[in-house]
Amino acid sequence: MPSSSALTLMFLLLFGIAASMPLLAQRTAETVSGLYGETIVVPCPYHLPPGDSLGLLTWEKYMSNDGPLTKLLEKLPGLTQADIYVPRVNISGDSSLLISQGTLKDQGDYVCQVKSTNSYESYLSSVAVNKKPALPVVGDQAEFLEEGVPTLLGTCVASDAHPAAKLTWQKNGRPLVSDGTHVVITSTVAEDSSTGLSTTSSTLQYNATRQDVDARFSCLSSHQLGTEESKPLTVPVHYLSLSPTGSIVKMVGEPLVVKMEVRPNDTTVSWTKDGERMEAAPALGNLSYEDAGSYACEVSSAGLASRRSFDLVVEGSPVITSLTQNGTRLACEAQGVPRPVFVWNVNAAHDESSYNERDGKATSTVTVVVPNGQNMSVTCSVSNRVGADVRTIVAVPSGPPGGTSQATLATTCVLTVLLVLAAVAGTMTYWIYWSRRRGSWTPPRPDM
Repeated sequence: MPSSSALTLMFLLLFGIAASMPLLAQRTAETVSGLYGETIVVPCPYHLPPGDSLGLLTWEKYMSNDGPLTKLLEKLPGLTQADIYVPRVNISGDSSLLISQGTLKDQGDYVCQVKSTNSYESYLSSVAVNKKPALPVVGDQAEFLEEGVPTLLGTCVASDAHPAAKLTWQKNGRPLVSDGTHVVITSTVAEDSSTGLSTTSSTLQYNATRQDVDARFSCLSSHQLGTEESKPLTVPVHYLSLSPTGSIVKMVGEPLVVKMEVRPNDTTVSWTKDGERMEAAPALGNLSYEDAGSYACEVSSAGLASRRSFDLVVEGSPVITSLTQNGTRLACEAQGVPRPVFVWNVNAAHDESSYNERDGKATSTVTVVVPNGQNMSVTCSVSNRVGADVRTIVAVPSGPPGGTSQATLATTCVLTVLLVLAAVAGTMTYWIYWSRRRGSWTPPRPDM
């Protein structure tokens, strides 16, 4: 059996071997949160026994995930520091490791080892360093928003954080959700290569409506160390609204109420109809066919260039305005929209018809020969999808009574002239005869 001196020597040998071996600590331990730029305190639950001149307190750090351990600090009870942390590390009276001016490089696993004459203890701590971001600031602010036009409202930035901050845009205190159309939010995170701190940026593209005139927008920064909100901003909304818009169909005689609103209120508005400038806004209280056309209002000023329009179609049941005869030609005139369709009740040669889309006036003509000595009742009918109208005229023969031909008329004219000449000659002969009998007639001289 070994002597007591041999047992003591064996114990000291084993203790020395254990003290010289690197600690194979398990990577499960308390997580310690530290603040960037401040002193990080890493606790150690073990202490050197008072008066133990052989005791040793050592702090070590895993410099990578798979080791090995690097000695940072030893307390013998004297103090020895590793060069990589001089002069930022110290050991407090309760064996805690103190790391001043903490940075992200201080994150990792730390091992506290206490070796005394009678014991050997170790403790593993995991250090995480956090930094609250700076107050979020909105830059690149839009001067104004135009209704219906997607516009970059601003860019929100929350800088120097760890981990990175999350940014949320708000309108009137409620979060905005990107939908790809009215609200488009794009966020990016950039890391500083020297400090490892992150800066989060978020842009808001917004499609405003007139209800956003007094809206308050802000940016909310969310972080595990707290939430901060940017200074609210209100962006002017410019708009031009017109009612109605698009294609409008109304009946003749009906009213059309036109409403136009513009902001800023002092913006000048110009009106056109079918591309021609109007002196004033249209007043369409009692519609006529002439009111049909394309109307547009436009504004062009600093900060707003917009155009709104509507197309007005005025329809009505066709009304015959005239049915006349000129020789063998009969003309029927009507007014209506859509274009009226003409129907005559006689078999006749149709001439071309005409139609004016601006005022709805249409004309149809036919050629009709009425037999001599007779009259003919002729009917003109017009219709469209809105309604119809009909009118009748009594057509009369276009030539002289009896149906006398042109040759007969010429012969009659010649005979009439001859009869007149014969009557004149007879009258002269009779006057000369009576003048001789009375002796008052004197033959003319030869020189006269």
